[in-house]
Amino acid sequence: VPVLCGSVRDGLPEEPPAFLSALHELLIEREGKTLVIAAADLAHVGPRFGDPEALEPKHLQMLEKKDRQTLELVSEGDPSGFYNAVMDSGDPRRICGLAPIFAMLQVIPGAKGKLLRYEQANDETGTVSYASLGLWR
Repeated sequence: VPVLCGSVRDGLPEEPPAFLSALHELLIEREGKTLVIAAADLAHVGPRFGDPEALEPKHLQMLEKKDRQTLELVSEGDPSGFYNAVMDSGDPRRICGLAPIFAMLQVIPGAKGKLLRYEQANDETGTVSYASLGLWR
């Protein structure tokens, strides 16, 4: 079932939305019979995305380091840590996957994972980072 996620950039709700709570309950009922996929990019940086200049190799290395630190929080199943890492300093990396990844972590609490692959798509106008990461309970 595809789920469109709204923004959480203005802060997290006090309680998870009813839909996420219901989805969590359904996943408990169907333990071991459900696959959850959060399909989302990570960072969007460079002039095409509003930054003043193109990124040099050292900036791309720093971006990768920060992305990997953020993805480690996803691997640990830490939705609040993930949210805080993305929103640190106002989300300068423009992580478009914030809402779907946060929602996924909310509906599968206790999941632990492993980063499988990390990449950056680069051109002279900008960089988009993305990764594949598996979570299991």
